[in-house]
Amino acid sequence: MQGVKIYCTVTNDLVGDRRMIRTCDFLASQGADVTLVGRVLNESGPIENHNFNQHRIQCFFTRGKLFYLEYNLRLLLFLWNKNLHILCSVDLDTAIAGRVIRRFKAIKWIVDSHEWFPFVPEVERRKVIQKIWLLVERSVMIEADEVYTVGNEIAKSMKDKYAREIHVVRNMPEEKKVSSHGAKPVALENISKEFILYQGALNEARGLERLIRIMEYIPYDLVLIGDGDIKEKLERQVNEFGLNNRVHFIGFIRPEELGSYTKWATIGYNVSEPVSESYRLSLNNKFFDYVHAELPSVINDFPEYRQLVQEFSVGTLVKDEDHEIIKVLNNLWDNSHELNRMKHSCSEAKKVWNWEKESVNLLKIYSDVLNH
Repeated sequence: MQGVKIYCTVTNDLVGDRRMIRTCDFLASQGADVTLVGRVLNESGPIENHNFNQHRIQCFFTRGKLFYLEYNLRLLLFLWNKNLHILCSVDLDTAIAGRVIRRFKAIKWIVDSHEWFPFVPEVERRKVIQKIWLLVERSVMIEADEVYTVGNEIAKSMKDKYAREIHVVRNMPEEKKVSSHGAKPVALENISKEFILYQGALNEARGLERLIRIMEYIPYDLVLIGDGDIKEKLERQVNEFGLNNRVHFIGFIRPEELGSYTKWATIGYNVSEPVSESYRLSLNNKFFDYVHAELPSVINDFPEYRQLVQEFSVGTLVKDEDHEIIKVLNNLWDNSHELNRMKHSCSEAKKVWNWEKESVNLLKIYSDVLNH
């Protein structure tokens, strides 16, 4: 891939997008000239110590139809005069500009679907909007040279719907040993007992309102790392339930610093609500993050996770019911034998589920596109 110019496009801030940072670092390590294009947000900071270029687009609108229209127009203008060989559009919200560029330039076009966009909750419940995105998706599936996604279940469903090959590149951390050294972060110093950790976006349908609601029935504290649309709602809920001394909001932590928090947790939480087809077929980044931190977790009994837990018993599957989640969490309280068994499974699993092995799939996709 020496000298191949690749542009990858996203609509988010670049700092927290570990999948794209990992992808761009890897492609650059293979000799490609890589540029990651994202968006300027108020809190945007630099991506440091990486071997790819980055560019951020400033938008007047920040959400909704006008944002998508403005961003794609600005992205189109930015890419128009660029000399590139491969354009990777991440999700449908950057694919409109990608489709236009592909029509007018002799380039290869790859689409990386981080979720099944027309079936996420905020799109699926608005049927007119969903139909528009389904039309965009159909055109993408017809014209893109290659499409890949984050998990096997989404790939199977897309393949059934569009009768084309959908590849899989899962977002796994690099393999490394868990360090027990280092002082406890200041934000955790006032937590004296075992705690459940949730890391990721504080958005709807992530099961967070329910987790706060059942806190009175479980003995753990709760640590939330991340930010999102429902943070203020969750803070109000914590106040209403009188849980200020048991629920701890840490805020956004840079990806490279997360390990210093994760290693102090007892249980990882990964129980989204099955409110949409995209969520039901999901494979969240935090699943592999918990595994690589050797942190046992409670996990949705969804198809993707079911298969993974059969391979390595890194956590406990739970149904979408309060009483079952309460029961599982209480059974794990001070159950060192079960926790150690799952930790050992995590230790074995990360030897298989790691970026060093998964990136082979990514290289094959890009190499095949260049060679055909």
